[in-house]
Amino acid sequence: MLTIKYKIQLIYSILFLSFGSILFANSILKSSSDDLVEVLFVKSGLNHETKQIPLFIQQELALQKRRESLSIETYRKQISLVKKIYSPESIRKIILDHLRENLDRNTIHAALNWLNSPLGEKISLLENSAQTPEGNKEISKYLRQPTKHTATRSRLLQLQRLDQAVHTTESLVDNKISIQLIALSILSETHARLKPSTLKLITENIEKKRPLIRDKLSKNVLAIYMYTYRDLQDSELEKYILFSESEAGTKYFTAYYGAVKSALLISKKRLFRSKAYVNH
Repeated sequence: MLTIKYKIQLIYSILFLSFGSILFANSILKSSSDDLVEVLFVKSGLNHETKQIPLFIQQELALQKRRESLSIETYRKQISLVKKIYSPESIRKIILDHLRENLDRNTIHAALNWLNSPLGEKISLLENSAQTPEGNKEISKYLRQPTKHTATRSRLLQLQRLDQAVHTTESLVDNKISIQLIALSILSETHARLKPSTLKLITENIEKKRPLIRDKLSKNVLAIYMYTYRDLQDSELEKYILFSESEAGTKYFTAYYGAVKSALLISKKRLFRSKAYVNH
């Protein structure tokens, strides 16, 4: 069972990929595509994500340690392995490579134009405010008592459209399952080796829970959306949704979420190939 704090961190880590606080000078738009990707990587908050991914895996291992009553020695081996395979440097390279392969210059320019607009900057301020300790406390209230924090039907429909446009819930589900499977694989090698058939069965059971996980996380995302965008007028939110549903917006968000997914999957393959993994 994830703690409220962990839920908020995981959800906002993904949300932050999409938004972030981004202020770009006009001169940046004249840079090469590679330069733009580097700038986008930093300004969008993806550089922050390179540090968060290993932390989320470590948090999952900590939960696993309590469930399985693992020894401190075993747990330390696991953490050491994660720090080696999921280093910020290696994750950074995977993410940058993915962005370069999936974001063309026109799409980057369109994204920067939107994010640098007055409304884009206003949204960034709201999102940054929601990530403060005070914001997290308010979000916790929304998650614990959703019935006390309601929105109009039209507003809920807008928030659902936003979620569908940027694929926040689907990305959360994918990453949550990936992190669980990574932790399970590490457990199998460092504590109680599981047969391939057993690992496959557990993986299938986790996948069967995908609809339930999606349902729960989608409600969490809507609650966070309700709090974060509470000061936006419906017309302002509609403009943001329209950008997200546009061709450029779709490419932009798909590439961002795909970059994180790619970092998890490629690093997992390296985990299986590493000598450290085999020797544990």
